[in-house]
Amino acid sequence: MATGEFSLKAKNGKLVRVKAVIGRTVESVQITGDFFLHPEESIIAIESALSGQPLNETESFFEEKVSSVLSDSNAILHGISAHDIALALKGAIANAR
Repeated sequence: MATGEFSLKAKNGKLVRVKAVIGRTVESVQITGDFFLHPEESIIAIESALSGQPLNETESFFEEKVSSVLSDSNAILHGISAHDIALALKGAIANAR
């Protein structure tokens, strides 16, 4: 297994960092940064939804996973978007060593 990390500054200057453990799939995901998420515990559901996914999926696929969790849990991201998380995850996959 390998670990990849990627940091991304969103359009408004907020930072999102994704650390991913990569094996045959995205084994686990940790999302941090200076953004806000309400309710905060929704981050666990987002990380869970991204874990176990195929490595070769598109940014749009990962974005939809994040958006689905946000919708299902009535959660709101402030400072970043679902797309920013998807981009950071793709970057972490690409950087895995």
